[in-house]
This record gives sequence, structure tokens and C-alpha cells, in this order.
Amino acid sequence: MSDQIRHTRPVRYEPVAVSADSTVVAEFVPDPASATAYQSEADLEKALVGQLKEQAYAYLPITTEGQLIANLRDQLEALNGIRFSDAEWQRFFTERIASANSSIVDKTVRIHEDHVQLLTRDDGSTKNVMLIDKVHIHNNRLQVINQYEAPGPDAPGGGRHAKRYDVTVLVNGLPIVHIELKRRGVEDIFWSGCGLFEYVQLFVISNGTLTILMLVEKHRAARGDGEDKEMRRAIELAQIVDDESLKPAETQAFVDMAFRDGAISKTGTAVTRILPPASRFAGPGAGHADTKRRVLEKLTHFFDRYVGLGGGINSST
Repeated sequence: MSDQIRHTRPVRYEPVAVSADSTVVAEFVPDPASATAYQSEADLEKALVGQLKEQAYAYLPITTEGQLIANLRDQLEALNGIRFSDAEWQRFFTERIASANSSIVDKTVRIHEDHVQLLTRDDGSTKNVMLIDKVHIHNNRLQVINQYEAPGPDAPGGGRHAKRYDVTVLVNGLPIVHIELKRRGVEDIFWSGCGLFEYVQLFVISNGTLTILMLVEKHRAARGDGEDKEMRRAIELAQIVDDESLKPAETQAFVDMAFRDGAISKTGTAVTRILPPASRFAGPGAGHADTKRRVLEKLTHFFDRYVGLGGGINSST
């Protein structure tokens, strides 16, 4: 048997929480070389960028909005085989890409249905400009950036807080996939500057073990204050599972039952089934009661926060 075959092991993903808007999964059979080692957010970010580069994503060392816009121009010129004059680019960018009147809904429609935009040239002629090539998909260029700096309230068009984003995947220069590592909450990350990050279609939060995948289109109603309880509920449950080493599938079933029945079950074997296995080196019952109490406190607090939201976590069916 070759080394390649001998060292190939199946990786299993098990859902922690599933809804119409987001999916939380836990990955099992971790890499034995790093399974017991602590990974900082910087380590996770470096590893992720490295993996994307290995898969032919071009790394782009940009961190500012001006650099992002300049790269977008370069990518659209390459995709469409044209050169914008400065005046043409200014018109196209402000009218067709980053119009102040364009909402997140408009930008989502632009990506999915209206990806060919009309450019008015300096001589009065017009030309179709693709944002995405949906016929010859390999013509689209994939890039990855990290540590992008979003302006704060003191900058024109800035958000409520100055922020650094972790990792973003660009398609033809447009931010399409955004990844935050080891984040416990979701901030108003998209709504600052010229709004290019409003093109993001997939939002990922991961700590290296648990990963939350969210279609941003589903959360466009959250634009007003950056809050979305469906999204936060999935994130908070994933964090409890991760912090307490709970069994993901059993925890999902336990929480679904609580939302269905209107209360957290604190007696019987249901809660015991979600707890991690007791250490074989500990005495009978040592620490188990404390773990059970702590988990019940966290899940009760979680339940109280979201019981009025309607429906269980597993509400996609």
C-alpha cells in the first residue's frame, strides 16, 4: 500500500445547527499533527491563506479601500479585454458598481442575474462589461486578501468602528466570500466605505473546528444595526458546543426539543447524552455534576435569549 493511500483518512462533518439561513458543522478526525496544539487566530489565518494559495488563489497584499478599488478596475479590464479611461472608470464604478442608491439586494441581484453592466465610453458608444463570466467560468480570477482595514466613524463613509477583516476571497476583484476566524459575534462588517463588501454572498465564521456558513443574502434585513438573531443564535450555540466539548448532533437535538416543548429539560438522560465522555482517570462522578450544571446554565440562558424567535435551530425543513 502506498504512503498516499495509507495516510488518507476520511473526514466526517456533522451538523451542529441547521436553519434556512445558516449551517454550523463540526469536523471530526482532526490532523494528528495539530489536534492537540493551540492555534491562535493568526495561525489559523496564515494556514487558511496558505491553503488557498496552494489551490491557485492569487494572494494580494492589499489592506485599503483605494487598493481594493484599483484592483477591481484591473480585474474587470483583464476579464473584459478593455481599458477604462479614468473618466470611464469613475462613471462605471459610481453608477454601475458602487452607486449610493444600490442596496445589498441590488448588489445580490447584480451578481446573480444582472452581471453584465453597460459602460458608456467617452466617445458616447456603449459596451457590455461582465462582472462575472458565467459562460466560461474559468475566466474568472480568484484572489485572497487578509487584514483588510475598514474605516471607522472618523473617516468619510466609515462604519461605527474601525475594523480589520480576517480573510476575503475576491472574484474578479469583488469581495464574494468573507471569512472571520475565532469570532464570537457578528459585527456590521459590510456597511462601510463605498460598500464593495456588500457584494459578499457567503459569510464564514470558523475557529478551526466549528464552522458557520451563512448566505449573506438571507441576512440583508439586518442592515440597519448589524444585528440578526437567527445568525447570532447559530453562532452562540456553536460556541457553547465548542467551549464545553459537547456532542454536536445530540446538542442540536436537545435544543430543538427545548424550542419545541417550550423549556429546557433539566432532568432525565437527555442532557447527559450531550455531555462529553467522563475522563477514565477521574473518580466516579468527579466533575461530571459541575459540567452538567454549567452546561445547563449556558443552555438555559441561550434558550431564554432566543425562545421568542420562533422555531427550533433545525428549521430548514
